[in-house]
Amino acid sequence: MKALFALLAAAFLAPAALAQSLVPTSGNGAAVASGAVASRIQFVVRNDANQPQAGVTVTFEPQCTYRMRGETGPYACVTVVPGESLTVVSDGSGNVSSPLYQADGPNGTAWVMATMVVDGRVITNLPPFYWSVGPTVRLPLGIVSGSNQVVQSGFSAEPLVARVVDDFGRPVPGVPVSFTSSCTSPLPCLLAPTTIPRLVSDAFGYVDSGVRPANSVGGSYNVLLTMAGVSANLAYSITNVLPVRSTTVRTITGDTAFIRMIEAPATCSVTFIEAVNYQHVPVRPYMLATPEGVIGATIGNCPVGAKVSFSLQHPGAMPEGSRIWTARPQWRPLATTNPIEGFWDFSITDGGEGDADGVANGKIEMIMAVAFGDPAVPRFDDLWWVGPVENGWGISIVQHGDILFVVVFAYDAAGQPTWYVMPGGSWDATRETYTGRLYSPRGRPLHEHLARDFAVGAPVGTLALTFSDMMSARAVLTIGGAQTLRFIERQFFGVREASVTGRYGDMYYPGASRDGWGLVLHQQFASMFALLFTYGTDGRPTWFAMPSITRNQNDVFEGIVYRTTSSSWPADYDPGALQSRDAGSFRVQFINGAAQFDLITPTRSDRFTLSRIPF
Repeated sequence: MKALFALLAAAFLAPAALAQSLVPTSGNGAAVASGAVASRIQFVVRNDANQPQAGVTVTFEPQCTYRMRGETGPYACVTVVPGESLTVVSDGSGNVSSPLYQADGPNGTAWVMATMVVDGRVITNLPPFYWSVGPTVRLPLGIVSGSNQVVQSGFSAEPLVARVVDDFGRPVPGVPVSFTSSCTSPLPCLLAPTTIPRLVSDAFGYVDSGVRPANSVGGSYNVLLTMAGVSANLAYSITNVLPVRSTTVRTITGDTAFIRMIEAPATCSVTFIEAVNYQHVPVRPYMLATPEGVIGATIGNCPVGAKVSFSLQHPGAMPEGSRIWTARPQWRPLATTNPIEGFWDFSITDGGEGDADGVANGKIEMIMAVAFGDPAVPRFDDLWWVGPVENGWGISIVQHGDILFVVVFAYDAAGQPTWYVMPGGSWDATRETYTGRLYSPRGRPLHEHLARDFAVGAPVGTLALTFSDMMSARAVLTIGGAQTLRFIERQFFGVREASVTGRYGDMYYPGASRDGWGLVLHQQFASMFALLFTYGTDGRPTWFAMPSITRNQNDVFEGIVYRTTSSSWPADYDPGALQSRDAGSFRVQFINGAAQFDLITPTRSDRFTLSRIPF
C-alpha cells in the first residue's frame, strides 16, 4: 500500500501518463486562426511500463471528432492538410508529431482522436487532443470544487475536483491532467493522497486530486491544474492553518471578547467564531441579562468525545454571580468559575451539555453568552444609575421576595440633596413593570430623630420601573405632576477580595423607636457602597454617600462620609455642577446579624445599633 501511495505522489508532482498511451508533450491546445494551418502537436508514446517506446504506428483522424461523428452545427474544426500522412511511427525516443491540420469554423476547441498499435494490439481509447481555434489558447477545464479552502495542518483537504468539457458542455473522457504544487520546506502544501486520485477524466469528464492532508506549514498557496502539453493552467487557492487555540470576536455592542482553550487535545482548533443575532437562538429566559449578546463558536478537528476547557474574557462589567449560559438547543447555565474580574472559565465535552449539535463528532458547536440572573428567582436589588452622563444621582433598590424598596436620591430645585422613597408597589401582569407611590417624608436630624418625628405625608408622585432584564430598566418618575423618563442600569463598583465571605447588603434602620431614617448597604463582591437617608435641621430629607468603604476585618467596614450638591433635578440636570465635601467618617461592624453604626462628624459622634428592615 505504501508503494502504491508513493507512486500516486509521484503522479501528483509530474504530468500524468497512462501505460500504453499517447501523451502530448507540447503544442496541445495551441491557438490557430480560422483558415490557418495549425502547428504540429508533439507526443510521446509510452508502453505498459510507462516508458517511451519506438516503432509504434500512430494513426490520426483526418478531421475533428465532431465531423468524424457526423455532427452538424457551428463548431470549431480542423482538417488534415492535403498530402500530410495520417500514419506516423514513433522514433527511437518514442516521439511522434501530428500531421498538419487547417482550422475552420467559429472560435472554439477542435478535438482530434488517434489510434495506435502497441505489441500487435490496437489501442483506441487514447487521450484526445485539440487546437484552440481563435486568437487565444482555450482550456476546456473548469474547477468544480475545492478552491479557496482553509485546511488545518495535519487534516485533509476536500478533493480538488475539475471537469473537462467540449464547447457544448459535454464531457470529454480520457484526458490526462496533473495537480501540482511546490512542497519543498518551508512552503505550505498538500501532501501525497490518501485515496486514489482520478488523473484522467472519466466518462462524465471529471478529474480529482484525491484526499490529501495539509502539511505542517501555515500559509496560502496555489495548486495548478494542467492538461498534458497545454501551456495554460488553472489554480486552486488553498490556505493551510495551524490549530487556533485563542481568538477574539466582536460582540453585538462592538466590543471585543477573547476566548482561549485552557486544556484541549492538540488538534482542537477554533474554526469559526462570530456574534450571533438573537433571532437565531431561542427566546431568552425571563429577565436573563446578556448585555454583550450571544457568541457562536465552533471547535473543530478534535478527537470524538473530547473535553475542552475554555477561558472567556468578557468586555463588559458584569454583576457578581454571572456565568456562562448556552443558548442552543435551549438556554441553560454551565458550570462556571469567575476567578478573575472579567474572565469566565468553563468546559464542554463533544456531544455533551453545551455542544449545540449534541453529537460526539469531533466538533464542539457553542452558542453562548455571559449572562446574569436566575430566571426562576429574578433579583433587582442594587445601586442603579443612568451612567456617567448623569453622575451624582441614582436609584437604590432593596428587594425582599417580590417587594422592591426603592429610594431615589437626587437634588431639589436648589441643588441640595433630597430623596424620595417608594416602600413598595405592585407588578403588572407581565411581571416586567413595578409601580408604586413616591413619598418625601419629614423628620429630624439623625441624632435627634424619634419615631414620633417621622411624618410620611401624602404621596408626591409615582415611579414605574420597567425591567428589560436584570441589568437594565426604564424608570418613569412623576413628581409634582411633571413626568421624567430615564434609562437606568446597574452601577458597578465592586472589587474582589476572597477573604470577605459575609453578605451584608440590605436596608438597615435603628428600630421601631427611631423609625424614619435608614442606612442602605449595597454589596458587590467584597465592596460596600453605603447611603444614609436622614433629615436636615429643616426637617427635609437629605442624604450622605459612603462610596469608598475599606475593610479592616471580615465584618468591619469604614470610610469617609460625603455630602454632595449639584444642579436642580430632574429637568436639565447638569452633572458638571456636582460637588462633594467631606462630612465626617463612619464605621460599621456586623455582630450576630446586627450592625453597629458609628458616625463621626466635625461636631459630634454617634453610635446606633441597626437591624435589617423587615418588609
